[in-house]
Parts: sequence; C-alpha cells; structure tokens
Amino acid sequence: INKFYVFDLKPENSFVAHAVAQGFNVYLVSWRNVPEELKTLTWEDYLEEGALTAIDEVRSHAGIEKINVLGFCVGGTILASALGVLAARGELDDFIESATYLTTLLDFSEPGDIKAYLGESTYQMRAQQFGPDGTGGMMKGSELAQSFASLRANDLIWNYWVNNYL
Repeated sequence: INKFYVFDLKPENSFVAHAVAQGFNVYLVSWRNVPEELKTLTWEDYLEEGALTAIDEVRSHAGIEKINVLGFCVGGTILASALGVLAARGELDDFIESATYLTTLLDFSEPGDIKAYLGESTYQMRAQQFGPDGTGGMMKGSELAQSFASLRANDLIWNYWVNNYL
C-alpha cells in the first residue's frame, strides 16, 4: 500500500514532472491516516467521499468535463470501483477520458499469494475483530504491513532472524 509520493521520489525519475512536461495538469490523491473516529468507513464511503469526490473536484478545478485518471495499487482498485459506479449512473463517458492502472488487482478470482487474506472466512473473522456487531472497521497500519511482509517471509521476516539471532 503505497503513498502518492512513490511517483515523485527524485527529480530525475519523477512521474509527476514527466506528466507535467507532457502538458498534463497533475492532481494527487493520497491515503488518509484514519483516526479512531473514522474507523467505521466502508468501501462505499471511500468511493463516494474519496475517488468520486476527487473526480468532481479535479473536473471543477481544472474547468474541464473529461479527465484522465491513473490508479496505483489498492488506489487503482478503488478507482476501478468508482468508475463502475459512474458507468452504472450513465456518467462514465461524460467524465472520464481514459483510465490507467498500475500494479492494481482487479480480478480477485486468482489473486495469487494474497488469496490467504481474501477468503470469506478471513473476512468474517476480521469483521468480528473490527466491531462486535460485525460492521467492520479499519485495519491498523502495523497489521497491514505484517500481512504484506508475510507474503515475502524469506525476504522481510526470516532474514532478520537469521542475521540477528542465529
């Protein structure tokens, strides 16, 4: 789960600088570090208050009807869902010129190693952990980092044990 600045780490290989040099106005949307009082946000909230609001704001600020959008990682999954909402509303072709996705999981039928975290039983367990009524909530960043580290255990976990304790 990456922050927006992954595209702008150094001037010599900045995606943002390249896009601006090509004549694009660039707007970036970043993950918000969720405070305790917002932990019950849902996927729909992220679509309506996040991606769909951002699309409206960019169109308004830039003064144009149709925009190009790019989604990265889970941000791309949110973007794809938001564009699905626009399509269902009959607004997709009115608002979006093009959509590009980078390292975005869209087909969850064969997700690879991350499948361990995507099953119904895992979902039910996490929903119960997040709220006694099963309504869900936000996963702590440390738990998310640990989950992704477990997908590359040899590189991100066990090498530290070998180097430091064996």
